[in-house]
Amino acid sequence: MKNATKKKQDSRLVSMSDAAEMLGGLSPRTIAQRKGGTEHLTHVPGFGRRVFLIRSEVEALVAERIERARADHRKMFRLVGKNEARS
Repeated sequence: MKNATKKKQDSRLVSMSDAAEMLGGLSPRTIAQRKGGTEHLTHVPGFGRRVFLIRSEVEALVAERIERARADHRKMFRLVGKNEARS
């Protein structure tokens, strides 16, 4: 079991369902339709109808979303702090 998980993590490609899970529970269908902020992810055809994504692109998008959320939180706390000082 551990070897299968490790092999999956070492792969340079990731399935739509795994990418959806990495991106916070998006639907794989959303990614396939290139919606929800996934417009720039590269789709790689696999065997049959399977389509994969490049793992490093998905991880970069996750990191970008985390950084954006942190920046939004910092901005929100600055605004809250200014409003409390006025009271």
